[in-house]
Amino acid sequence: MRHESVAELLPDHLRSPSLSIENAIVGSRSTQTRFSTPHKADVLEWWNSGMPQNLVPVLTEPNDEFTDYYCVNLGEGSPVVVFCDHAIVNCWDSIDAFVAWLKDQL
Repeated sequence: MRHESVAELLPDHLRSPSLSIENAIVGSRSTQTRFSTPHKADVLEWWNSGMPQNLVPVLTEPNDEFTDYYCVNLGEGSPVVVFCDHAIVNCWDSIDAFVAWLKDQL
């Protein structure tokens, strides 16, 4: 079964390889064990379960009780946010700032 990429849900300017969050961290063993990259079907399921549809998860991080969804925000506000349970719990002012933070975590 072919899994469609989440990138298909993003506007063209966010599909650029130079802006790709996934490409910026690919290959890191820490990333592969700590984070997962969702598929388009996962995102559609989460949207049907109540996640705001302006948030497109590009990475997930399972925790003890909840999963953190690292999302590109297609609405107003910060361009990258973390959504958990029912609220935005963190945000970055740019994709570059998020990628820099993410690299520091790995």
